[in-house]
Order: sequence, then structure tokens, then C-alpha cells
Amino acid sequence: MYEIITIPFNSITKTFNADDLNVFCLNKKVISSKIEFFKDEKQACWTVFLEYETVLEKNSNEPAGLTEAGKLCYEKLRQWRKETAEKEGASPVKKSVS
Repeated sequence: MYEIITIPFNSITKTFNADDLNVFCLNKKVISSKIEFFKDEKQACWTVFLEYETVLEKNSNEPAGLTEAGKLCYEKLRQWRKETAEKEGASPVKKSVS
């Protein structure tokens, strides 16, 4: 899949705010990227072209009230548990002990 994200220069803070880019990349594996700087009469911008794969899908079972960072940590933990269980031939679901 592909995405193009343009990050404009903020003349008040004198910075480029990469928050949108960072949020987009939270659950993606970037395969390739191309970054270009451009400026027109009014605005300077960075444009980022990304080729990516989605790594973590939305989970309807995630705990309520998590921040975006918490959701990412939760999903990464689930993915790690799944991969570890597959390697060890076990179930990634915790079984209660009676």
C-alpha cells in the first residue's frame, strides 16, 4: 500500500510538525520511502511518500480508555505473544489455572 503525507512549515513555531506522520506509522512497517522538500510562494513543506504494510490490525477486544500509545503497546504485546506462542507450539491465550 502507499501513502503520501505532506508536512507544512509552521511559521509561528518555526517547525515542521510530524505528528500526523508519526500517528500514521504507528501500526505500519515502512518498506520504502521518498522524502522531498518543496516551497511555493506561500508555504514550505516536506512531502513523504511511503510504501508500507499494515502490521497491527485494529482489535475490538482491546481495553477501553487507552491512549494511542497504550493501544500501540497493547497491540505489539498481542503480536509478540502470538509469534512467541507459534514458535513454541502453544496457545497465545492465557489459560486460567483451576
